[in-house]
Amino acid sequence: MAESVEVLKALLLDSDIEKRIAAAQNLAAAGHDAAPAALLLLDSLDSDDESLREWANAALEECGAPQVLDLPALLEHIQTAKSSSHDVTYWALTLLGRLAEDATSAIPDLITFTRHCVQRMHGETSHEQRNGSSEQAKILAARAIWALGKIGPSLPEIRTFFAELLHAEPQLEAQIRRASDNFAA
Repeated sequence: MAESVEVLKALLLDSDIEKRIAAAQNLAAAGHDAAPAALLLLDSLDSDDESLREWANAALEECGAPQVLDLPALLEHIQTAKSSSHDVTYWALTLLGRLAEDATSAIPDLITFTRHCVQRMHGETSHEQRNGSSEQAKILAARAIWALGKIGPSLPEIRTFFAELLHAEPQLEAQIRRASDNFAA
């Protein structure tokens, strides 16, 4: 790769959209080396430019686990209205899962987020949520379950939550069983 990840990170913040797109393209080509740029790529998913969103998505697909120091910002994306799009929330959950046991401190937030998604699946929230429909809530709940499975399905709080959720939400049974299989494997 011709440019360092630090240079590409700076270019992702440039006002010139073409430079930002080129940076995202180069980060997609960088694979796991692009991990330090994960948060900036995540923020790029909110761009008005479709090409930048596509390249940021491609780079996130390839970048692997983010840095552990990114954990608070990733949690902010799922805890607050900072994530204005379904894609940003989905990728924040994915990046949390990629942190695996380094994201153990995120377990309570992921459980709360999953419970909220289940409420939204059933229309139990009192106002329209930023991430849309019941189907989107199901997709995000499934991704949060996946992340919990990557973080530590053998941990008591996750096992208890999975058992509770399995009993209460049959629509998510397949995701819960797959996440639990991480423990059995």
